[in-house]
Amino acid sequence: EALAEAALGASRVGALEAAVEEHKEAEAEAQRGVQEGEARVARLETELRALRTHSADEARGADARAVALQEELIRTQAEAAEVLAETRAEGARRQRDRDEDRAAAEVDMSEKRALAEQAL
Repeated sequence: EALAEAALGASRVGALEAAVEEHKEAEAEAQRGVQEGEARVARLETELRALRTHSADEARGADARAVALQEELIRTQAEAAEVLAETRAEGARRQRDRDEDRAAAEVDMSEKRALAEQAL
């Protein structure tokens, strides 16, 4: 009976270790999402710089066109700021979730190991 309990405890520890590995994979996936968001922000910032340059060039010759480009620049800047804020907030939320899940899994695994050791 003690061997059966130990085997069951070992099985539970294995399942918890698998859950921890799944959380690590989810963390890596979340990190990729954050990196993709940051890459999008970088692209938007590059576009923003190009728009600024273009806006400055156009302003010399056509005030009306310069105003339109400035408005587009402001919209792009606002979009970049929004994407960055959303990316950071999502990354922080995912990190909190992963930390909470990992902590719970580690506590549960420790408890199962202690039970398995007692069963031996």
